[in-house]
Amino acid sequence: MEFSPEQLRKALVTTGSLIRFEPGTVFGNTNPHIGVVVNSDVEAQQVVVVVCASSKVEKLRNYATVRNLPTGTIVSITGGTQAHFGQDTAFNCNNPEVITFDTLSIWQNQNSVELISRNNVIDNAVLNEIRAGVMISDLVEDTVKDKLT
Repeated sequence: MEFSPEQLRKALVTTGSLIRFEPGTVFGNTNPHIGVVVNSDVEAQQVVVVVCASSKVEKLRNYATVRNLPTGTIVSITGGTQAHFGQDTAFNCNNPEVITFDTLSIWQNQNSVELISRNNVIDNAVLNEIRAGVMISDLVEDTVKDKLT
């Protein structure tokens, strides 16, 4: 089923939505990735800000340590504690992607993205921790951070 950018913006994507990205879209070219939408007012902002989930928890922790980034910029969850995450998972809050609805619509119509869940399936506490991680990251531009407030 094809969706226009307007349909995606108004009806499908909200804060806390989970989106599965195929290789070649965002977050690398080798494996699919799940991202969580973290911006505060998706409909008004006309974009989604997405933080990538990864099962490479230790690799992400090392990434933050080597770069002397705040520990709160890597948010970890234990496998099975959140829907859609069967294994230990980390969210790298240091490089959120900002995606327009035009781009998201093109990818969706090419079957390069899949909306896993419209509703917030991640606990609010975890979502807030991810959002806080973005806010404290020195690598995230203020214009991106502004979309979370």
